Amino acid sequence: MRPSSSRWPAPVILVPVGLAALAFHSILQAYFWADDFLQLFSIADTGFARFFFEAAGAHLYFTRNTVFWACFRLFGLHAEWYFALVLLTHLVNVALLFAVARRLTGSVPLACFGAALWGIAPANAGTLGWYSVYGQVLAATLLLIVLAQLAGHACAGPVRGRTAARWALLSVVASTSFGTGLAAAFLLPAVVRVLRPAVTLERSAWAWVLAVPPIIGVLYLVQQRYFLATYVGSADMQRFMQPYMIFVRPEGLSAIASMLGSLVSYGTASLLAGAAVAPLPYPGPLATAATVAFAAVVAASWSNADALARRWMVALGLLVIAVDGLIAVARATFYTAIGFTMAHAASEGRYHYVPMMLLALILCLALDAVPIAARARRAAARGVLPVLLALMAFAAWSTAKRIDLHADARDATRQLVESIRAEAIGKPPGGVALIANGRFPPAGFFPMPDGTPFPGWVAVFEMAFPGDTVEGRRVFFVTSQPGLLEAARRGGRIAHLLIGPEATPPPAAQ
Repeated sequence: MRPSSSRWPAPVILVPVGLAALAFHSILQAYFWADDFLQLFSIADTGFARFFFEAAGAHLYFTRNTVFWACFRLFGLHAEWYFALVLLTHLVNVALLFAVARRLTGSVPLACFGAALWGIAPANAGTLGWYSVYGQVLAATLLLIVLAQLAGHACAGPVRGRTAARWALLSVVASTSFGTGLAAAFLLPAVVRVLRPAVTLERSAWAWVLAVPPIIGVLYLVQQRYFLATYVGSADMQRFMQPYMIFVRPEGLSAIASMLGSLVSYGTASLLAGAAVAPLPYPGPLATAATVAFAAVVAASWSNADALARRWMVALGLLVIAVDGLIAVARATFYTAIGFTMAHAASEGRYHYVPMMLLALILCLALDAVPIAARARRAAARGVLPVLLALMAFAAWSTAKRIDLHADARDATRQLVESIRAEAIGKPPGGVALIANGRFPPAGFFPMPDGTPFPGWVAVFEMAFPGDTVEGRRVFFVTSQPGLLEAARRGGRIAHLLIGPEATPPPAAQ
C-alpha cells in the first residue's frame, strides 16, 4: 500500500460515478416485477406492523421492509421514484468504493478504474432493476462505510469504543437489509482480527465488534420465530417448503459446494469481462479466461504486496466466500429441486452486487502490488486508463439499452387498474360492483408468505386504491379458489374485499 497520490484533481471521482449513471440511468423507466407485487400487496393489506417482520429466502429484512413500506406510503405505484432511489444509492456506492480503493492503494487511477469497472458491470442490472433487491444496494452502502473507516484507521492507533459501536450499528443494519449484508456483518470480528496489528482496538471497542454476531443471531431467531408461528402451520406453506428439505441429504451439501464455486467464478468473470460481452456466456472460455486472469494477477502481486495489503486481500476474500457461501446455502437446494445446474443458478445477476464490489477492491490491491517500475505505472495511468475508461463508456451505453425494464408489467398494471375503475363506475353511485377475481401474471409464480397464491386482481386493487370504494361504489372481488378465501379469513383488507360465489355482499349504500 503506497502513500496517497494527490496530483489528480478531486473531480476525478465523478468519472466512475458518471459512467455508472450512464450504464443504469434507464432503470428510471423500470417497473415492479414478481416479488415486488407480493411485497406491495402485503403492505397494502396488513400494514407496517406485520410487514416489518416478514422475510423470504433466509433474508433478515427489518430495514429493507421499513424502506419498502416508506416508499409505498410516499410514492404508491409510481415506480420511477423507487428506482430513482435505487440509482442514487448505487452512485453513492460507486463513490464510496472509489474512496475505499484510494485509501487502500493510495492510487487515484486504480480507484477510478476499480470503481468504474464495478459501477458499470452489467450483472448489477439483476439487482438495480428489481426493487425487491434494493436491500442489497443499501447493505453495500453500509458495508462500504465500515470498510472505509477500517481503512482509515489502519496504523492510526487504537480504535475507541464509540467508533466500534458505530461499526457495529452499521453492520447490524446491513444485516437487516439483505442476506449479503447479513453474511458480511457476521464476519466483522474476523475481518478486524485479520487486519491486526494495523487495526488495533481498545477493549471496549472489541466488546462492540464481538457483539455483532450474537445480535444478528438474536434478531434472526426473533424473525424466524415470527415466521414459523405465523405461516408454517399452513398446509400451503408446508407443501411449498418441501423442496428445501433436500438440504438434509448428502447431495444437498454437494450442490452447495458446487454453487459456491460457480458463484465466485461467475462473479469474478462478470467483473472483468461482463462489460465486454453481455450477457456473459457461463460456463465458457471467456469466463474461464477472466477468472484465471484475476487469480494470476493476485498470485503475481502477492509476494510484492506489503503485509497490510495482503491482510486486506485475505479479509476481503473471506467476505466474498462468506457472502457467496450464504447464497449457496440458501439457494442451492432449491435450484437442485427444480432441476437447474449450479452454473445456471450462479449466473443470476442479483447474487453478485456485493461480491463483485469486494472483488473489485481485491483487484485494486493486487494491481497496486504488481511489480512494475514507477515510470511504467505513471505511463499506464496517463495513457492506458483513459482508453479503458472510453471503452467502459461505450460498454455502459450498451448496458443501458439491454436492461429489462418490465414494461409489460407496467402496461398490465395500468390496464387492470383502468378496467377495475371502469367496471366500478359503471354501477350507480352508492352501488356495489362485483368483479370476478383474475390472475395477475406479472406477480410471478412464487406464493405469499403463507404459501397461498398471489391473490391476483384484488391485490392490485388494494395497491392502487386506498379504500374499498371507487368514486362511491363499493367493490368486491368474487373467487371460487378455497386457498384465497381461507387466506382472506385470516384478516387484512382482503377480508373485506374477497367473497365466494355463493356469498351475498352487503346492500348498496342508500
